[in-house]
Amino acid sequence: MLGKLLNERYLVLKELGSGGFSTTYLCRDSSLPDDPICVVKFMSQHPDLSDAEVERLYLREAEILYKLKHPQIPTLLTRRIENEQRYLVIEYIEGDDLAQLLTQKQLSQRQILSLLEGLFEVLKFIHSRQILHRDIKPSNLIWRHRDRKLVLIDFGSAIDLTRDHQAQRFGTHGYMPPEQQDDGNLTFRSDLYAAGITAIELLTGVPPGQLPRNPETGEFVLEPLLKQHRVPARLIEILTKLTRFQAKHRYANANQVLNDLKKLSRPQPAKPKSSNWIIQHPVLKLLFAGTLGATTLLAMGNGQVSLPGVPLQNLREAILELMPRQLLPAALQPPQLSVQPVRSVQTGLLEQVVGGNELITRDIEDQVTIWNWDGTKLIQLPARPRQDIQHMVLSPNGNRLALLYNQEIQVWSVPDGELKRTLPLPMRSMQVIALGINGARLATTDGQRIQIWDLRKSQLVQEIDARAWGDRITFLSYLPNNLLACGSPDHRLHLWDAGLGRRTQTFAGHQASVTQAQLSPNYQQLYTLGQDRLLTWNWQKRSIEQVFPLQSGAMIQLAASANFLVGLHSEGRLSLWNSNSGRLLDAHAPYSGLVAINGMGTSLAQSQNDQLTFYSINFTNYGNP
Repeated sequence: MLGKLLNERYLVLKELGSGGFSTTYLCRDSSLPDDPICVVKFMSQHPDLSDAEVERLYLREAEILYKLKHPQIPTLLTRRIENEQRYLVIEYIEGDDLAQLLTQKQLSQRQILSLLEGLFEVLKFIHSRQILHRDIKPSNLIWRHRDRKLVLIDFGSAIDLTRDHQAQRFGTHGYMPPEQQDDGNLTFRSDLYAAGITAIELLTGVPPGQLPRNPETGEFVLEPLLKQHRVPARLIEILTKLTRFQAKHRYANANQVLNDLKKLSRPQPAKPKSSNWIIQHPVLKLLFAGTLGATTLLAMGNGQVSLPGVPLQNLREAILELMPRQLLPAALQPPQLSVQPVRSVQTGLLEQVVGGNELITRDIEDQVTIWNWDGTKLIQLPARPRQDIQHMVLSPNGNRLALLYNQEIQVWSVPDGELKRTLPLPMRSMQVIALGINGARLATTDGQRIQIWDLRKSQLVQEIDARAWGDRITFLSYLPNNLLACGSPDHRLHLWDAGLGRRTQTFAGHQASVTQAQLSPNYQQLYTLGQDRLLTWNWQKRSIEQVFPLQSGAMIQLAASANFLVGLHSEGRLSLWNSNSGRLLDAHAPYSGLVAINGMGTSLAQSQNDQLTFYSINFTNYGNP
């Protein structure tokens, strides 16, 4: 199915998941501008359902989605039948499902309470339309990136109470209330029960099947467990009432739940747990019994293992997740940044520093200097009195430097400082320029148009009207494969292939401005730097591979290696990341003044007052990502 073009329109990118009678795929709608992402849900055969019943389910879900027009419910785009296969085309929600966040343990109690309020708001809406969802669980709840609101998905099990008086028994064991499992009389209280079970799992991490029950009454025994996780007493009362065994003892509707939730005072962040919490798992307790345990862990940690009660597959990652850094054996310490001064030189006040293979600086007199990263000066470019430099940019491989003046653009070779080309200013009100990999191509923009120049011939080869992308272009840069990356105000990244003369790809995943883009060393991944966060893409499929935490936001430079990423942020902070897992390994206190790093992430330069200081960046415990 992957790579197939459905209805000569929907390109299948990857499988998202499959259930009892359907499979969903991530697709691109190639018939619309920007090839937007969508979800295609295929109906499949089920051993317990006839073709007629599958047909009814297909029509019922389409009708329910069409009926429910709400910003926190995906929109039905169309329904199709192709080669006797029925499928729905549904709006794609960019975000994280709560089952993933539950595994990653990234949600605070305060965030969970906010999400629960969002869930019950949606339930209040669908119940007012006489719709019963019947499959509330973490994997059917998406925390949308764009606005951090909760979205309820997958209405394949939903029923319309105004007409579905008899419906098949669907749902997920553990989240279904007793009456749903027993084909009893379903009411809105049934959805509230599943929402309560979901809330308990989010707060405690305990799956529904492991929740303690009173064997005589069937009621959950929740108070000891929830108190152990510092859940407030009033919230314990709410969760207990939501999950009562008999429906008549639960809340009658979502509005009642919302009223009680809103009365809760926001909880304070929980205090860090003391060190004696760590080794609770029997296997981990054994492994951490001294040096032998650490050695055993190192031997096992490189393989894929499974431990009961530890959801992560890789043991090393599990231990790094469980234990504070200060309690890890030395051999298991993740890499840390070590920044040491190398040299300081007097420069006068600097206006701009640009990092690449070499360091480029510009002082307040527009004197441009090229430096080695050990602090030795390579060359100074000739000063140009009364000619203000508006912009300064390096080519992707760092061997060309472009200077934007009031009336012209100059291209210099780095590091020898030879003037290679002078071009009269192509456009008025020019804002940004970008250099191709070998300095042969130059892109310029005034915010609405992009001009691409062949510098060898000093000829304009292409002009792009970018007004359809937004009111201005936010940045331009060339990637090493000579694709031109363009940022737009709608938080998208566009790739332009000058050889083909057209825009080839659009990446939409950020919730704030995209400030830079670059390829990984093996050219397989695309990193997009945004004010909100860092994202890793499979740039050929336009699919997101890694969503980095919010601490990755506002990067101005990124140095990538096979396993690690070093980021420089706008406030001067350094950060070290595992490029595969997206985990923050270390962070360094912000440097004041102007700061830049080299392309390898091994050197840093800081300009403060009239002093330029060079630093070396080293990784301790290198090799333990």
